[in-house]
Amino acid sequence: MTDRNRNLQAWELLDRLDYIEEQLGLLYPDRYVPFTDATAAKLPPEIIELVRAGNKLAATQAYMKHAGVGMNEAKGVIDSL
Repeated sequence: MTDRNRNLQAWELLDRLDYIEEQLGLLYPDRYVPFTDATAAKLPPEIIELVRAGNKLAATQAYMKHAGVGMNEAKGVIDSL
């Protein structure tokens, strides 16, 4: 397999991932956290799962403890997801 084919396959996979994330966002508008948003915020998997489960209060509290920030800043991060 050439590097060009490998790159083409990577772009195809990214396109498919984008499509899947778009569909999940439509199916679960209040609970879905796009992978790119979660990784950009450098959130631990436990916090991401709390957000996906719709438990924003617990996610905010967990983020406060994780990042050592106050309630307003933690709420802003969690609400941005």
